[in-house]
Amino acid sequence: LLLHLSQFSTDESRLQRIVPAIISLLEDSNALIRALSIRVLTTTLSSVQTFPPSDAKIFPEYIFKRLYLLINDQLCVRVAFAECIASLAETSKRFLDVSHAMRLHELVDNNNKTETTEDVTVGNVASGGGATNSSIPAFPDDVTKLLGDNTNDFLSDAETPSPHPPPPSSHTTAYRTTKPDNTVPPTTLIPNTYDTDLASLHETISRWVVQITTDSSPHSVEPKLALLQSLPSLSSFFGPDGVTSRILPQILAFLNDRNGSLRAELCSTLPSVCAVIGRVKTEHFVVPCVETALVDSEERVVMAALACLGRVVSMGLVSRAILLTTPSRTGLLEKYCPLLLHPSAGIRYGIVGLLRSAARCCLKGVDGMAFLRPLLGGYVVAMPGE
Repeated sequence: LLLHLSQFSTDESRLQRIVPAIISLLEDSNALIRALSIRVLTTTLSSVQTFPPSDAKIFPEYIFKRLYLLINDQLCVRVAFAECIASLAETSKRFLDVSHAMRLHELVDNNNKTETTEDVTVGNVASGGGATNSSIPAFPDDVTKLLGDNTNDFLSDAETPSPHPPPPSSHTTAYRTTKPDNTVPPTTLIPNTYDTDLASLHETISRWVVQITTDSSPHSVEPKLALLQSLPSLSSFFGPDGVTSRILPQILAFLNDRNGSLRAELCSTLPSVCAVIGRVKTEHFVVPCVETALVDSEERVVMAALACLGRVVSMGLVSRAILLTTPSRTGLLEKYCPLLLHPSAGIRYGIVGLLRSAARCCLKGVDGMAFLRPLLGGYVVAMPGE
């Protein structure tokens, strides 16, 4: 009911009424209600687009403190928690970005208004103001007495523009006030805590990820599988450096887990992580770990590892130096081409997919004829095109 109400409510109603009601349900005695409350809370917060400055820190000061108690709850609650971590991380970062942008815009706007007020004040002083001009004498007292009654005529003649303006005299320059063109506006120092706040969010989410990935309880596989399904969003949240230091070491340890489904799911989701960390880190960290999965005892894990390598190669994240044999090392293609003779059809199709990805992305045209044909000679009856 709260989820349906939030779809037709304003952002203010979601934050001030619906979110507190959902938070109160996180302490319900029924585990299913607590799990459903986590999902509804995540969906409601992700639908909020605008919020007042007072709610800028709602995640670190309110939401995360209430959710942290559920990470060691019953199985269904832990699964819901793992499913929603990525969405909560993205929403909290969006709140942080918007709040700092609003704060920066407000400070800059106030600074511009202050500068405009100062410019107007300086301009009035320079021009003398409307009423002040009349009180400023045009000539010194001795000159006024000397001119006598002809002063007004002289002034009226002076106001008439002349085709030949007189050269500037000492009197005209003495009463002219100009503003220099090279005036440097004052520098405004704006305190910036964005990096500190973002690092705090990363630390909180990373602590939750570590607790889920290092859980060794009898029913720890389900939360880990739920976490892997949201791995692309988590990788985008942490960025290349955060994934390398916080996420990758934790998830690669899943290859040592006894559950084959977890190992296969890890291989299926690794390409999304590789897209974030880039080619160099993929070749140094991910590819060696995937190679250990190619000699796994379960067929589904080997198939998932071959599919993972095929996707990574098609994304251009593996160089030719890794695929082809060099004097110092054996390339991936030569090392695993014998899988073309594997009795499992799924594994044979997997290695064919890897070879196809290499031929399309790295070994086109003449390179394919020069490098792939010698590798396939001992495993196929007829070459492609013959």
